[in-house]
Amino acid sequence: MRLTFDKEWLTILHSTNHLLTTSPTTQYMPGPGCEDRYNYTPQEDELVQIDTAMSADYRIPANFEPTVPAHSPANDTRNVAAPCCMVNPQTTALCRRLRLTDPHAVLTGQQQLNIHCVLPPPFPREPKNLDEVDVSLMEPSDLTYTSLNPDEIAVDLDDDDDDDESNNSVLNR
Repeated sequence: MRLTFDKEWLTILHSTNHLLTTSPTTQYMPGPGCEDRYNYTPQEDELVQIDTAMSADYRIPANFEPTVPAHSPANDTRNVAAPCCMVNPQTTALCRRLRLTDPHAVLTGQQQLNIHCVLPPPFPREPKNLDEVDVSLMEPSDLTYTSLNPDEIAVDLDDDDDDDESNNSVLNR
């Protein structure tokens, strides 16, 4: 049995590489109605790019190298330090091959977060005009926080200020 990388997942990693951040602040993902791409379903030309980068060989190399000592049940685990972020040679090799930012290398200071050199090629933008958005193709989660009606106001269904005694009296009988 031989393990292989998933071509579609590698394509998604490649096309979302520019979204990587190590900032501790809240980051917002692109969504419906914004100028940026938010649907990262692999396109045929993107799949071809990954085929080229991987030489159409998706087998995971058998080149595992341990980066930390293996766990030993004989060791006292009560005073163990928190695990450190370690750069993994296999991850680094894959990131280099696909021109991805290695997040562990960034976190350990061995690589700079430079999205300008790893941006995917231009992709047709999603429609800027909300009238052009096809709501039928969206997942329910896509519509959770976005209203496609500019005249609509947000109403919190749980924010019921109607605490009338008459409503509660039925429950108190």
